[in-house]
Amino acid sequence: MKIQKVTLKDAVTQETSDGFEIIYKNEKTFPCFITNYALKRGRETGLIESSLLSDLVRLQGIERLSTNKNVNPNDVDIDENKILATIYLGFLGGNPNTNYSFDDFLERYHDTYESSLNLYFNLITSQFGKNKFVEGFEKSTDRSRKNGKKSESQK
Repeated sequence: MKIQKVTLKDAVTQETSDGFEIIYKNEKTFPCFITNYALKRGRETGLIESSLLSDLVRLQGIERLSTNKNVNPNDVDIDENKILATIYLGFLGGNPNTNYSFDDFLERYHDTYESSLNLYFNLITSQFGKNKFVEGFEKSTDRSRKNGKKSESQK
């Protein structure tokens, strides 16, 4: 099982001559993987309905998309709260003695939706091994390649 990582940081608003900007401080990277303990805590806190890992992979349309080689992330109908809850469970798995509640975690987790979706898929599929859906998703979201070749800006 490959251990994923999640980066948490504080977001601070700072006034500039143009208005306001967000500055990130206190950045720290943590190990992130799903464990039985994390699933149990997720069930106890109401983040997930059961403590079964298979419940985390129940996604609308995933069976249809699992056979496609090029997966469009917009075709995947996933509740963003479920993604964030699963990432938090991964955080709990890698950091079982943390004092961070789900809300504390969300205050410090600032990744993009695309990065969150990639981490979500890596977390749930690391338990089952790589599949065509994940390979297709990773290929379709690789911005450094265009039509299988590196783009001019990447050369």
